[in-house]
Amino acid sequence: MPDVWKSLADERDLATALFGAGGQQRLQIWLDGELARTADAGFARSFSDHIDLPGVVSDDYLHRVIRTAHGNLLGGIRFYGRDIGRPFVEIVAHSFVDLDRLLDCVAVEWVPFAPTALRLKSRPGRLGGPHALLDQTIHSTWCS
Repeated sequence: MPDVWKSLADERDLATALFGAGGQQRLQIWLDGELARTADAGFARSFSDHIDLPGVVSDDYLHRVIRTAHGNLLGGIRFYGRDIGRPFVEIVAHSFVDLDRLLDCVAVEWVPFAPTALRLKSRPGRLGGPHALLDQTIHSTWCS
């Protein structure tokens, strides 16, 4: 898996810890599926067939790979609790060091949706601050 997605470092470590040598392959298969959503018209229609927002066309719901001088990202628009009044951008993977620049990129790229938040995956304790809110947690353990 290329290191272009530095935000996936924790996932790479976890995949190896949980699945050994096959962990990297499992993570790559998941990432390939997310990347495929950049061109999956059926995926886009799963939103556009049910949502009618002014100035938004079906392809606007596709995942996007965005390359900038400050970093790259893979992400897509989502709606918190399926409420179209609460748009956010799901950041699948990114290489930004400066999260303010990531926020700026998201605000420009998804302007038709006017997202009010973004979702990042992070190991506990990696992200924080007055505007960071815990949305979801994932727990794992060994089972025998």
